[in-house]
Amino acid sequence: MAAGNELEEVEKAMFDHIEKEHKEELDKMSEDDINHLKHRVSTLLGRSCGCGALHTDDL
Repeated sequence: MAAGNELEEVEKAMFDHIEKEHKEELDKMSEDDINHLKHRVSTLLGRSCGCGALHTDDL
């Protein structure tokens, strides 16, 4: 699990986990594939419905 109060903090924690726990898979990936993976993770973490129901202050 990656937790934090800032998006960048959570992204870094996730990427650190991927690099540590999934190194073998990363080693098989091209630099372009890794960049696409990072983009998908960033997109996933940055999504919200926009209703404002979940604020980072509430976590």
